[in-house]
Amino acid sequence: MNKQVLFIVNPNAGKKKFITSEQLTTLLPKGYQGNVLFTQRALHATELAADAALNGVDFCFAVGGDGTVNEVANGLLNSNTVMGILPIGSGNGLARHLCLPFNWQSNINLLLHGKIVCIDTLRVNKKLSVNISGLGFEGQVAADFSKRKSRGLWGYLVTIIKTAFSYQSFEATIQYDGYTHKQTAISIAIANASQYGNNAVIAPEASLSDETGNLVLIQKPSLLQIILAIPAFFQGKIQSKSYIQNIRFRKATIISTSVAIHIDGEPYGHTQSVEVEVVPASLRLLIPAALFKY
Repeated sequence: MNKQVLFIVNPNAGKKKFITSEQLTTLLPKGYQGNVLFTQRALHATELAADAALNGVDFCFAVGGDGTVNEVANGLLNSNTVMGILPIGSGNGLARHLCLPFNWQSNINLLLHGKIVCIDTLRVNKKLSVNISGLGFEGQVAADFSKRKSRGLWGYLVTIIKTAFSYQSFEATIQYDGYTHKQTAISIAIANASQYGNNAVIAPEASLSDETGNLVLIQKPSLLQIILAIPAFFQGKIQSKSYIQNIRFRKATIISTSVAIHIDGEPYGHTQSVEVEVVPASLRLLIPAALFKY
């Protein structure tokens, strides 16, 4: 019997907006039968993925960016359906963390040559996070970036620079695993994986399988420090900077003044309190067989 594959496509993701069912289903290897569904609204991908899991679909591919990945994962949590990721978004942070192929045929061939693993997820204020969430400066960047017509790396960098000049530090109290830490910060990243996207790495040691998350606390750097940090940011060396501090946690509470928050790059307004918890081995995922550390 053929294994069932569903592609859930966000037609507005990235630059590849014109995708036909034939472009995807004809790439499936022998022994796999596919279907393609296109999202029509926010959270539609979660509904489609949940239906797929309920109906016993073997593999469900999120075709889009990190927002699409988040929605599909939300529908597949704690199910037997395996999620694949076909990255066509503007950042593709989780896909890059996992070293997934961007070539469609090579990616879909993971059905034959990849491996299935169970990864950890995060609950951030009761919402799913599979990649990176955060508050403060990066929450504001996510909100501003979502309003831009031009996306991609250049738009992301422009948004960061514009926001950096005006954004002010805030006081945060962090309670985690029996400890309390107080910090003045401009941004706090809540990392399950290593990068925002476009190889902008904020938590190079982050793992999807170690049952811990990473809180990356960033104090406000000077203009010179910002300029010098850009290469380190894209080389995975940002943690070496003196104004960066990393806290590993299983469960944490962050209390602050009202600051902007994002979850996997999607803005969620402002908050004064964030509850975060690692949910171990809660999502089945298709990844390259050669990837030993994930």
